[in-house]
Amino acid sequence: METLMILTYATFCWIIFKVFKIPVNKWSLTTAVLGGIIMLSVILMGMAYYHPGSRSARSYFLTTPIVSNVRGKVVEVVAQPNKLVHKGDVLIKIDETPFKAALADLEAQLEFARKRLQDTKELRRVAGGSKFDIHEYEKQVGSLTARVEKA
Repeated sequence: METLMILTYATFCWIIFKVFKIPVNKWSLTTAVLGGIIMLSVILMGMAYYHPGSRSARSYFLTTPIVSNVRGKVVEVVAQPNKLVHKGDVLIKIDETPFKAALADLEAQLEFARKRLQDTKELRRVAGGSKFDIHEYEKQVGSLTARVEKA
């Protein structure tokens, strides 16, 4: 922009010297050059002072946030940089060992609760055990079954 302003001023001075036939000597040339420097300096300083600015810049760009439903250690990154990704594509692979261990723990708890339920029913039939214990173990079996299905 400064170059354009300098070229415009130089063209304007050349036209003035040619049209009005002003002699080119050390005083007329010095006045034209210093006048141009002063005018351009005032314009550029005013632009620098009054130009709007911000201390915090904001960059806007289009992104699609990707959020995982589970937490875990990333084993492999399948997605390639600068390649299109479609809905349903595998992006990363997560270590499944903790999830398998949690599922095995829930299945063991469920199996234990089922055995306790069977034992409590047998005790109720044989020796008149508590009906409350049967309902408690049925509730526990149902809860653990739901947790296993969720896992």
